[in-house]
Amino acid sequence: MSAITGEVTVKHAGKTYRLYLGIRGIGHLQQEFGADLAPLFKDDTDLDAGVPPEMTPLLRVVELALSRHHTDADDYLADDLLAADMSLPGKLIAAAIPSGADVDAGGSTGAKTTGKRKARR
Repeated sequence: MSAITGEVTVKHAGKTYRLYLGIRGIGHLQQEFGADLAPLFKDDTDLDAGVPPEMTPLLRVVELALSRHHTDADDYLADDLLAADMSLPGKLIAAAIPSGADVDAGGSTGAKTTGKRKARR
């Protein structure tokens, strides 16, 4: 069975963690940080000049992804996972919206129809 959309598996400190960021998680992020999440995850930081990335949204992505399968995780696990792999939030968002770039302004993904008529309601 293939992994569900939005799921990323990571290994850390000898344990395997199933992280899941789905529609609910994206909704929480939009509620907390605004509908357009792209500015939060742009890479315009200059670590050489001492300008770190905005950590709050990055950490929140990992916290939300842990909440489905690891409700018993301590408060610092998200921090540890992020410190071990700073690209993790980007991987989670890419997994949650794998064809996000293919969606046009009307919300259509360009998927082909099956040729079946709509069911009567």
